[in-house]
Amino acid sequence: MKRLLAYLFIVLGLGLVVNGFALADLKFVSWGGAYTESQQRAYIDTWSKGSGVTVENYNGGLGEIKTQVNSGNVRWDVVDILPDQAIVGCAEGLFEKIPQDQEMINDMIVPPISDCVVPQIFWSYVVFFDKKTFPGKKPKTIKDFFNVKKFPGKRGVHTWANGLVEMALVADGVKPSKVYDVLSTSEGVERAFRQLEKISDHVVFWSAGAKPLELVASGEVVMSITYNGRVGAAILQEGRSFEYIWDGQVLEQEYLAMLKGTKNKKEALEFMKHASSAKSLALQAKYIPYGPMRKSSIDIIKRGEPWFNTGANIIKHINSRPKVLKRSVIADPFWWADNGYNINTIFSNWKSGYKYGSAQKSLAKQVSKPSKTLVTKVFEKPDEEKKKEKKVAKVVEQEQEEIKIKIKKKDTTGPEILIAEAITVDDSSYTLKGKVTDKGSDKIYIKVDGQDIAVEKGKFNIERYSPVDEEIKIIAIDKFGNKSTKTVKVTIDIKEETVARKLEPLNPGRAKGKTSGEKVALIIGIENYTEAPKANYANLDAKYFFDYARKAFGAKKQNINLLINEDATFVKTSKALTLWLRTKVKADQTDLIIFFAGHGLASSDGKELYLLPQDSDPNLLDITALSRTKLFQTIVDLKPKSVTMFLDTCYSGVSRDEQTLLASARPIRIVADEQDTPNNFTIFSASGLDQISSGFNEAKHGIFSYYLMKGLEGKADANKNKEITNGELLAYMDQNISQKASELGRQQNPSLAGNPDQVLMRYR
Repeated sequence: MKRLLAYLFIVLGLGLVVNGFALADLKFVSWGGAYTESQQRAYIDTWSKGSGVTVENYNGGLGEIKTQVNSGNVRWDVVDILPDQAIVGCAEGLFEKIPQDQEMINDMIVPPISDCVVPQIFWSYVVFFDKKTFPGKKPKTIKDFFNVKKFPGKRGVHTWANGLVEMALVADGVKPSKVYDVLSTSEGVERAFRQLEKISDHVVFWSAGAKPLELVASGEVVMSITYNGRVGAAILQEGRSFEYIWDGQVLEQEYLAMLKGTKNKKEALEFMKHASSAKSLALQAKYIPYGPMRKSSIDIIKRGEPWFNTGANIIKHINSRPKVLKRSVIADPFWWADNGYNINTIFSNWKSGYKYGSAQKSLAKQVSKPSKTLVTKVFEKPDEEKKKEKKVAKVVEQEQEEIKIKIKKKDTTGPEILIAEAITVDDSSYTLKGKVTDKGSDKIYIKVDGQDIAVEKGKFNIERYSPVDEEIKIIAIDKFGNKSTKTVKVTIDIKEETVARKLEPLNPGRAKGKTSGEKVALIIGIENYTEAPKANYANLDAKYFFDYARKAFGAKKQNINLLINEDATFVKTSKALTLWLRTKVKADQTDLIIFFAGHGLASSDGKELYLLPQDSDPNLLDITALSRTKLFQTIVDLKPKSVTMFLDTCYSGVSRDEQTLLASARPIRIVADEQDTPNNFTIFSASGLDQISSGFNEAKHGIFSYYLMKGLEGKADANKNKEITNGELLAYMDQNISQKASELGRQQNPSLAGNPDQVLMRYR
């Protein structure tokens, strides 16, 4: 594990004015919703300078943080961060290191995972059920979750491995404190997945946080894994008859960090001390049922019951209280950093229905104990604290000393990246292959554009797409935090034979738009669906439109979110539409562009239209797909200046190559104005509601997407006045799309909802 790290010490008594000047506003960045509201009420409203703090939401990750720090234009001060991002961000110099506060460290349930953070809360994966489902004998332990004979019925399970494999081992008899020791062996991994095989035929997968509560409430599943805060809120605020199985829960950590280079360092430190105080962390539990990371906060809650804002007792809903902690697993971000790739690959195979076999065993043999580990502190019972105080202190002290020896830096040199500095490829989709070595470290991590790249036996492959030449910055980090970088210049030299021969190829370089105003673009393209047939070329449609968004409409790269295939699941798409857009759209200032290529479908009564994310089930539209009505309202609430949507989809129940999306799919006949369009919206749709949105094999695009992008290159400018109106673009697309569709024996006519005389773009 990382050595026990330095923490916060701040001299009290700072006033509101320093050297005669008023203190600048602090920018606090978090995840939004009820969670951020709890931080506002517990941290900001109770701080002496609370009126000097503004709150902004973000979508997680280190991308925006890197941009600010590397450019020297740091706008954020304090950010809510997850453990793995805190570890990487601290190693890469994105966060300020925080001075020590030993009293806080001693009070924490787990040692700090980085010397750049202060503690906040635990949230956890926990099993729950509705008491009404079990009027007799109720499930009590995590073992009952995996026992379908004793407690028959479906189980709700999330679509990723974290939390679930730990629960499986606890159900198999492993002590929570030993879970990661066992998981660090191939035998331990096999034990976990053998346990999972017991429920393989009884699983309903979920990815959206609200889904497990719906599954349990409806009776579709008898038990489900979920986030503890969701269950607590349902019980405390809605009066639901839900009950937790705390046994085997897996706790995850949440921290606060300060951006490197903030101009408000002193004030940010003061705010972080206040926010991470025992009193503030306890107060947060008044508004959301998460567990404080400080032991003394638990005592404050106990003494102050009833504690929740509804006047209810909260302690039995706190996941970090002593009574449940000893039967809980505290997630180890270091272990997941080292082994997550292999475990998630095995999990993906299990989720797809494969039995645990030789391929999985081969991956399991690659697991190992991480170079650093998370050392947890044991919660002492109140009447035993004095007796065991010295003994516990000795144990912790020994662990700290051992850790210092382990991470002593003898190696100060970054890894060596072996790859050519200039490479020419003959296709927009290509793979870069390279090697990385390090004499002093057996664990090396590769990152490109903030994304982790798997390293196996010193080799790595980087899958890329770019229709234009690009430079790729590769970062290699060893287990000691030493890093090195290498920039590869890639020339895209597409040979003539790889381009559609009968058609003029798309060329975003011709879309030389005149930029004005602030543009934000959300681009989604899904070819490979998990529960539906392919939408051929939809991913390429989106990838190409990325450059048209930049060059035709003038959107900056940092203001474009491109979601392709697995990155366009229901959860990830929903986050982009809510959390990400909320950080980008400025009320009455931003011109928002949305592009979607993939499947659409209508409800059985034809009254609602849906866009299908990558993991949508066509049979469960209302809970796995995006309602256009709700989508429009979500965007309206952001108050953008204007919205332009390009929807390369249809709602007829048939895919681009005429495969039926579901057995009961029905062609529908609905008048064109079946849904109201908000005043500042312009919506281009690929086809009529009873038509198929066709694929275009010659161009390797959807017909709509191909002629849309050709139109933006200037083809749609009928009067050659260097302006393209909505009506001009529609006329150009209708003429070409209808003709090409008729060649395929189909009828397809794009439509426009909006002002046809409005200028869509101006170009040079």
